[in-house]
Amino acid sequence: MKKLGVVGVCIGGVEEFYPHIVRKMIVDTGDSPQFIVNQLEFSQVNHAFDEFAKGRSDNLISLILSAVELLVSANVDYVLIPNNAAHVVIDEVKEKSPIKVLTMFEAVEAHCRANHYSRVLTLGSKWVMEPGSFQMALKNSGLHTVNMNDSDIILIHDAIMEAMQHGSIPHDIGKAIIELALAEHQSEPYDAIVMACSDIVKLFKNNDVSIPTINTMKVYADYVSSLMV
Repeated sequence: MKKLGVVGVCIGGVEEFYPHIVRKMIVDTGDSPQFIVNQLEFSQVNHAFDEFAKGRSDNLISLILSAVELLVSANVDYVLIPNNAAHVVIDEVKEKSPIKVLTMFEAVEAHCRANHYSRVLTLGSKWVMEPGSFQMALKNSGLHTVNMNDSDIILIHDAIMEAMQHGSIPHDIGKAIIELALAEHQSEPYDAIVMACSDIVKLFKNNDVSIPTINTMKVYADYVSSLMV
């Protein structure tokens, strides 16, 4: 059985990803692999994303690679990064990593292809919603991404930042986010919502919508498990 190294960027991503992959691996193979988790310090992650917001990505790349280096000594076979926002620098991390990195983009692409989704709306932090590297990676996978306006992106981003401090998105703001997603579907129809944040996943678990949703951590777990069989 392969040994998997996990770079923990935020608690929510690891918390959402880990039970999915363990259960999936047991169902698929009858066993679960050994996981080595290197959880980054919250303050370091915050600083790296603050720098990224100012147009400086080197700090975030270096921080993730430093976590990968510690996994090298554990002799892991693959590196997993269960964090949506960190995938804004995944190309640079993959290029410089001494261990093969399995990305979430590969998982989302495979899931969309299997379900014949071609147009998606991404909900998450501003780093994944703005038309930058995250959205570009989805487009490079052959998906058409529906873009929200700047004010809506900031509203959702701020709600996620508040949830990181208090545990969940406030009810009234959560309702507004769902209404925005539904309104976007009316004006520019799409096939599915990419839930690129664990707090967005929690929000949609508690609110039924008629539009298919994609839990990136779940499809990431399914994808990794399929490679282990």
